[in-house]
Amino acid sequence: SNHAPVRVNTQNNLVEDSIVAVIGHPSVLPTKIADNGIVRDSSHPDYFMASTDTYSGNSGSGVFNSVTGVLEGILVEGDTDFFFDRADRCYRSRVCNTDSCAGEKITKAYLVAPLIREYMERGTISTQAPAASSTNQPIAEAQNP
Repeated sequence: SNHAPVRVNTQNNLVEDSIVAVIGHPSVLPTKIADNGIVRDSSHPDYFMASTDTYSGNSGSGVFNSVTGVLEGILVEGDTDFFFDRADRCYRSRVCNTDSCAGEKITKAYLVAPLIREYMERGTISTQAPAASSTNQPIAEAQNP
């Protein structure tokens, strides 16, 4: 109601080693904030890879720059979450060091920024793909500072 819209990175300028946070409701857990992610690879034009503490059900969660609070992307694909412990006959969370797992794939926010802008302006989103040139225009007050 009285909340300002999230600022969205409208540029393809995220750098490796940036610290990111994910907010979501994975694996039927209550709201989980994982604020210790590290961007591993930002070289692909459509997505970046990061080590984030996420689970199944986090897909679609916003991924925010932990320093600026700007929306950097949307989580779309993760690594294996659980393994079966044969000795105790149960599933356990897989724990990875920062660089020991593949990490999560996160769609870059600048790709969806035109859709956010359109929704804010019209209250709806068209089924047409946005023009590439519109990604550098501000989104109301939700652009990258």
